[in-house]
Amino acid sequence: MGDNGAVTTVLAAGLTVLTQTQGPNDFGLKAGPGAFWMFVALAAALVLLVLSMRKQMRRVDFDETGETDLERMRGASDASRDQRPAGE
Repeated sequence: MGDNGAVTTVLAAGLTVLTQTQGPNDFGLKAGPGAFWMFVALAAALVLLVLSMRKQMRRVDFDETGETDLERMRGASDASRDQRPAGE
């Protein structure tokens, strides 16, 4: 198989590096206010997209009595043609 001692040594070295304390001037990687506001903006965009999708899904109209997909789609497009003005 492999040398389990080498793997253990590498894991121990990695844990040692991860658990070392940082000095007062070592900032490291931290989330700041920019990351927070980016998260808020993405969450707001997601909510708006879901609301828009729900609105569009409510508008979907099709003929439930059709036997094939083509017949069901024609039923919806025929109904929309009836609602158009005569000049179009």
